[in-house]
Amino acid sequence: MQPKICKNFITCSLGLMFQKPKPLLMVFKQDKLVPIHTWFMRGVIDVYYLDENKNVLEKATLQPWKYYKPKTKARFILELPAGTPYEDWTKNFS
Repeated sequence: MQPKICKNFITCSLGLMFQKPKPLLMVFKQDKLVPIHTWFMRGVIDVYYLDENKNVLEKATLQPWKYYKPKTKARFILELPAGTPYEDWTKNFS
């Protein structure tokens, strides 16, 4: 199963609002400092901030109705339902 891919401002902004957690990948053309919120979400997610080589720079587990500001810029942001093994998804996107 492929994660939902978000490549523009609107799809990245909407993310998983009003949905149950499922795999979602945000893709940026350059490294960005992107805060994440879980307002209107219906479950807990693990958020991985990745560099251009898909190495994990930072990870956060967020409950619904929270806000998270990362400490580092990232090229990709991968959101997974909490507890989903990250390694299962590294091969699912390029």
